[in-house]
Amino acid sequence: MIVAGDTAFTHVVSFAGAGRRFDDEMRGSFVRALRRQLEFSGLECVTFAFLADRFHLLLHLPDPSPFLADADDSIILERLALVYDQRRLGVFREELDALRKARKNREADRMVKGITDRMFQLSTFMKEFKGTISREVNRRTGARGGVWEERYRSIHVQSGDALLTTAAYIDLAG
Repeated sequence: MIVAGDTAFTHVVSFAGAGRRFDDEMRGSFVRALRRQLEFSGLECVTFAFLADRFHLLLHLPDPSPFLADADDSIILERLALVYDQRRLGVFREELDALRKARKNREADRMVKGITDRMFQLSTFMKEFKGTISREVNRRTGARGGVWEERYRSIHVQSGDALLTTAAYIDLAG
């Protein structure tokens, strides 16, 4: 978890399972899914590489407190629209509106907190991002089951020279 005022960078790598390969066509899906998930989560991508058998991300994990202090229902709904389909978003919006109209703000706030708890969290970001990619790969290939070799690997990166070196490594890999 990120402590208020902290800034953190992490290098994430995830490998495709045995025999799985990503083609150039998947690159567009990868980039679109990455952009949506980053915008939803509040994490920031410094650079990335999408390779035939793995991907690398260099992520900035910003302090969530400024966002969380200013986030109201409309901002949360905007973020949800990035990762929810229209039906699911509509159901969430209707439930939230009904709770607010009934002055059940504690319940509505719990509902919103369930969403904000998913933001600014590396593990949640990776679970949702890799799930999106898995569904897309399986849809395109007609395959079923797991796409990834293992969870993912994440290494904290110091700012300064270490950050620049890691970014260069990822850029050269791509």
